[in-house]
Amino acid sequence: MPLGRFRPQTFSALPERLDLKLYQGDTVSLTIPVPVSIDIDGAEAAAQIRASASSDDIAATFDAVIEKQFITLTLTHDEATGLPTRGVWDCEVTLPDGSVRTIVTGRVDVSPEVTRAAPEPEPEPEPDPGDSGDGTTEPDDGETPPVDDTPPEDETP
Repeated sequence: MPLGRFRPQTFSALPERLDLKLYQGDTVSLTIPVPVSIDIDGAEAAAQIRASASSDDIAATFDAVIEKQFITLTLTHDEATGLPTRGVWDCEVTLPDGSVRTIVTGRVDVSPEVTRAAPEPEPEPEPDPGDSGDGTTEPDDGETPPVDDTPPEDETP
């Protein structure tokens, strides 16, 4: 084949790209269509957000439900509250034969929330039953504490 007629071809198994812009603490739900070339009958879906693709820490996990050729992902308020301001995410399916296909991937940008619950106040420490409140400690049984009336040892040699 002459070089002038050769057209390079590329096979791509990369997932679709979908960047997310989220508001911290908000419940969010999105539905992703799955290409008909992927039979997801009996498959399981999983989707996570991490600070980076190499991070071991999961920032959030979506609830994933497969119905027909669609995956509905839901991020609860509790999951969305702790999101980093930037991250990455993907959604993959594990097919019944054990093979894994990543359907979609992208960046995550999170705007910090303003309205949130007030922090719980710290509980007051329980008073010590023997504490009179004036810096001295009274015995618990109502008796007078023993007095040490041994004379101090003479420290001179």
